[in-house]
Amino acid sequence: MADRVLALVHYYAREGYFRHVQTVCSEVLKKRPGDPVLTFWRAYGLLMEGNTADAMRDLGSIAGNQDLDLAVCAAQLVGHEAAKVPDHDAIIDLQARLEVEERSATDMPCVHLASFYLYTKSKERARGLVERVLRNQPDYPQAQVLLGWIIISQQQDDEYDMLFDESELDEAYMQFEQAVEQDHSDLQALLGKAKILELKKQNAKAVEVLAEINVRFGWFVPALVEKTRLLMALGDWEQVTETLQRVLSSDAQNIMAQAWTCMISLTREGNNKQAAKQLQDLFAAMNRQEPKNAELYYRIARPFARLACSDSTLLGITYLMADRAVQLKPENASYVVEAAAQKLLMDEVTNASERFSQALQLDELNLDANAGSLEAQILSGELEEATSQIMFLEEMFANAGAAGGGRRRRGMDDDPDMADPVTGSASDSPTVIYLKGLLAWKQGNTSEGLALLERAITALFSAATEYSGPSLELYAVLNPARITHVVRLLLQGVGGEPRAPTEAPSPLISKVTRALDLLNKQAPALLESSLLHARALYLNGSLEAALRKAGEILRMNPEESTAHLLICSVYVAQDKPDLAISALDQAVSSNFAVRETPLYHVVQSKVLIANSKLEDAKRVLESAMNLPGVRTPLTAQQRSRLGRKVVEPTLHERATIYLLLADVLTRISKMPDAPEAKKYIQDAIREFEGTSEEVRVTVADCELAIARGDVEGALKKLRRIPKDSPHYVKARMAMADIYLRHRKDKTAYIKCYMDLVDHTPDYDSYCMLGEAFMQIQEPEKAVCAFESALQYNAKDVDLITRCARALVTSHDYQRAIDYFTKAIANARGWLQYSLQLELGNLLVRLRQWQPATAAINKALDGTRDGMPGTEKLQLEVEGWSMLAKVHKGTGDMDGYVAAQTRALELQKQLLQKLRGELPEAVALQRERTAAICFDLAEHHKRARKFDRAMELYMEALRHHETHVPSMLAVAKLHLANGETDACQAQCVTLLKHDPDNEEASIMLAELMFHKEHYDTAIYHFQQLLERSPNHYGALAQLILLLRRAGRLEDVPRYFNLAESGSPKATMDPGYHYCKGLYNRYTNNPREALKELNLARKDSRWGSSAILHMVEIYLNPDNDAVWEEKENADTPESREAVATARSLLKQVRGADTATQRYKVLECYAIMAGKDKNEIENSLNTLLDLANQDPNNVPVLLAMATGFMMLKQTPKARNQLKRVQKIQYKPDEAEEFERSWLLLADIHIQGGKYDLAQDLCQKCLKYNKSCAKAWEIMGQIMEREQAYKDAADHYENAWKHENQASAQVGFKLAFNYLKAKRFVEAVDVCHKVIKAFPDYPKIRKEILEKARMGLKP
Repeated sequence: MADRVLALVHYYAREGYFRHVQTVCSEVLKKRPGDPVLTFWRAYGLLMEGNTADAMRDLGSIAGNQDLDLAVCAAQLVGHEAAKVPDHDAIIDLQARLEVEERSATDMPCVHLASFYLYTKSKERARGLVERVLRNQPDYPQAQVLLGWIIISQQQDDEYDMLFDESELDEAYMQFEQAVEQDHSDLQALLGKAKILELKKQNAKAVEVLAEINVRFGWFVPALVEKTRLLMALGDWEQVTETLQRVLSSDAQNIMAQAWTCMISLTREGNNKQAAKQLQDLFAAMNRQEPKNAELYYRIARPFARLACSDSTLLGITYLMADRAVQLKPENASYVVEAAAQKLLMDEVTNASERFSQALQLDELNLDANAGSLEAQILSGELEEATSQIMFLEEMFANAGAAGGGRRRRGMDDDPDMADPVTGSASDSPTVIYLKGLLAWKQGNTSEGLALLERAITALFSAATEYSGPSLELYAVLNPARITHVVRLLLQGVGGEPRAPTEAPSPLISKVTRALDLLNKQAPALLESSLLHARALYLNGSLEAALRKAGEILRMNPEESTAHLLICSVYVAQDKPDLAISALDQAVSSNFAVRETPLYHVVQSKVLIANSKLEDAKRVLESAMNLPGVRTPLTAQQRSRLGRKVVEPTLHERATIYLLLADVLTRISKMPDAPEAKKYIQDAIREFEGTSEEVRVTVADCELAIARGDVEGALKKLRRIPKDSPHYVKARMAMADIYLRHRKDKTAYIKCYMDLVDHTPDYDSYCMLGEAFMQIQEPEKAVCAFESALQYNAKDVDLITRCARALVTSHDYQRAIDYFTKAIANARGWLQYSLQLELGNLLVRLRQWQPATAAINKALDGTRDGMPGTEKLQLEVEGWSMLAKVHKGTGDMDGYVAAQTRALELQKQLLQKLRGELPEAVALQRERTAAICFDLAEHHKRARKFDRAMELYMEALRHHETHVPSMLAVAKLHLANGETDACQAQCVTLLKHDPDNEEASIMLAELMFHKEHYDTAIYHFQQLLERSPNHYGALAQLILLLRRAGRLEDVPRYFNLAESGSPKATMDPGYHYCKGLYNRYTNNPREALKELNLARKDSRWGSSAILHMVEIYLNPDNDAVWEEKENADTPESREAVATARSLLKQVRGADTATQRYKVLECYAIMAGKDKNEIENSLNTLLDLANQDPNNVPVLLAMATGFMMLKQTPKARNQLKRVQKIQYKPDEAEEFERSWLLLADIHIQGGKYDLAQDLCQKCLKYNKSCAKAWEIMGQIMEREQAYKDAADHYENAWKHENQASAQVGFKLAFNYLKAKRFVEAVDVCHKVIKAFPDYPKIRKEILEKARMGLKP
């Protein structure tokens, strides 16, 4: 039990939790009063807290203890030295005693003394004592464990950094191993093993050791705490969350657990409001548990202040922590510097300057105090003094670097994403570079300042590479507050308006994005970083991406008014005034104080202008002009007096207010030369002369000139800006924009960017030139420019990617693939996976399935620890959807279904995560979900799994109520199933949402036909074709409908309409396809083939045209039973079959999987009349029938095959199955032919009544069915009802377009029998005229009819 208590004591002593040490000892001393070891360690805790009197009293009570006497002596010496009035005599006595007794001390006293030395920074003395003990007694476990911890402490100490030796860690590990062998329950030894593994970067093994401790010693909470820290380094955030919950359930006041929970809220959840409450609870816990631990307050305050960035609530709490450290130890300069630095973060420059001065009085050589004081000078505008001080500071850092040996910590691996990693040189100190850049920026040296500030960011990231994963120590060094401050300054150099489509992207944007992406790796959801990222996207013209980013921010911080205002600005830029007003109202409701900010006035005026409320916009802008710091900049005194109560406008906001007011006044006056507008422009020119906004004001002045029609005058003003001006680049870009927008002069547009390259042939100039070429659709030249830029930075992932995309645009796919591969090799994290998917998409488009699969799988298999949950899910959905395309392309339909189903599951998870986001973002993802459901449903529909298809269509509609393709598909399925009422309801609903939807109109028309409301059905089509006479899809449907209504004679009118509607109608494949249909249905197969042949090669109509041609070649007379035709096996028929087979091979690959194709392929084989081929085809058809027993086209084909094999009973059985199946409009042709074939069989069997019923059924659905009329005529003729037979044959003759000699003969014959001689003669003449080689009718009918006419 004592060892376990001491394990806790030593752990807390190592971590510097001195009150925890006291608490543990006091609690156990209640049960074991007088325990000398615990009394000693309680005294140690009191001593470290500065409670010397109580500590000396405890030490006095155990002074005579043989084992502890030496340690007590050393502790008393520390106590006397720490006293306000030191007892020098006592100190001398104790020092002398220690020096003498330490040499002759036995093992146990040496161990206790060494333990004390370890925790009081005397590590060398501690190690010497322990090594002496182990020389005397090598298997002494307490000494072995202590030596291990001393070595660990030395290796972690900066003073020993250059002496780091891996073998030292091996020795320590060996000591721990030996101690564990002697006592398997030695907690300190087990903890030591875990620590050694951590130092050796074997974090996973260290976690296993800690897990073992958790299992065996569940009460030992520190093991869980250490495990949490390692899990964070490993990036296993699910386990981190779970372990933190376990820690807090065991110890609700655990300081580190609370700190890490708050850190996660800030960096991974982006929830500042929740983090503020957690930080307040953490401060309260520290006040209760470690109220006198100045170092702990300092250690916690420092990283959280840097994570707070500009959040005043969080900074208020961290400042209380820093100030508490100063109160506890006012003589510590580092604590005072931290309090001053936090005042600087709070924009209280004067207070910060006073604090820095206080720190310099304590330690005038303190680097951070000198740097902070200089920063305060720069920010307060004391630039001359700062210029003189910067050299002195640089010298100080150089000396400090030389003294430190320019060391670099072990284990530091350069981040491949960082250019120019920092070396040991003092001149490369992130602080010095930052201050030099800030000074240059403030002095107006914008280009130099930007370059130095970029280097400062790089230096910060490089300095943070010594940490293996997110931790409080990492954030203290990384300093996100400084990075975001620099990024904000860089964005000011870009301006405040989104990039116009004709404007080349600013290179600064890509640099800012790169910096934010690097910060995103360590703090994926940091609020300030996310806001800046959203702003960068907005400025780059990526409005939808900016909208999504702002939505993510608001999901965790619904009261973040800046995000609301950004959304409002996006809607204004997208010309969505109603949504902009709504966003503005939400911004005000989230924070009323936002109404007093200049940015709010700017955004509100833009919204009012977008809504044409110019007078209101004028009032808002005039009010903005009166805000402090707008008309003229604030002085240092004004700034100090106003403090944080007033938001100071940025230079860009000030210029924007001037320019917007001038624009509004121009619009109100409706004159380009409005005097008031000109006055504000002139005021702006004077006010912003020599600033970064000068060009923007000049451009606004140019816009007024252009509005007057003076384009040349505008260009002259921009040409006046000299090459040595810092605004030369922006002036040339503005000129280029004028050339392109107003003069449409691409040559002059490019010349402006070429001038920039000639003036400064650097990375930025070539990038802008490349983008300019892309704007005018010259990708080949753009690639050349980008490749020139790559010579300056060969590993720039963004630039390499732009090269690849430009090459795709120019169709140079192989080089594009090479560049994508290069970009992927240089990218890291989520960007790498995104690029892999982009490459995969390109390979899918190129139908290179194997490399596409490899690229997609790499993206899906990769880890994405730095990515927010929503971005990760979006990437995975995209990957699985792409993989589904690959499976579909390779014909692996099972793989397609599996991949698409996985994509759907992930998409549903994404929708769950997006709850509470912007409605537009959610709507977009709902539409994406519906699209995935629809694709899956379409697959199941093609596989004739109609129930599953319907489920997926309905699911699509649950996600997106107005998903038109799904609504149409549901309506079609209802119609196919004979559910006409449900189909009608679906079509009506669809037409309410989309009144002009042509497919729904067509379907409603078909529905009316099936309900035998022919006139209504045809009316729908007529309305549609009168609106769109060249809508050939509707015309094809109308032809089918008029055929079924028996009104094919109405069709030519619509061909005339189509020809009138478009002069190119007769060249359109759709027109020829419809003509082919019409000719086929009017029994004109030769003309039908000619027309369909003209549509055969079209991408839309080609496959259908080919299949119609195949059907015509196989059955030109549209007979039900092929083998009964006379002289069927002729050279002509054999040639027709060969042609049909040849045509089938021309069908596109995607259409060869359709049922219609497979059935026609079987017909083409059977048409050869070879018995073996017919039997093989029947086997194929049988397999299809087994998959779907109610497949009418398959059953008909089987019946036809059996008839050709003279197996009529088998054919009849198949056709009887068709007779029982419910009619489906999609298979109307097959139903009709099945009924006719069965009717023919019934006639052969003498079952006329059954045959007649089947014919009546055919005519119910197709009044133009000539064969049905003919069969009914045959029945009447056999029953000698010649009059009725003549009526039926007359209809058959009409619908055969009077083009069938056989039907003509029968009609004339029945006219003759019915004594209708005139009609008989008339028909005979028509037959003879059409078929001169048909003499039989002349002898047998015509002559007899003429005889009958004679009196």
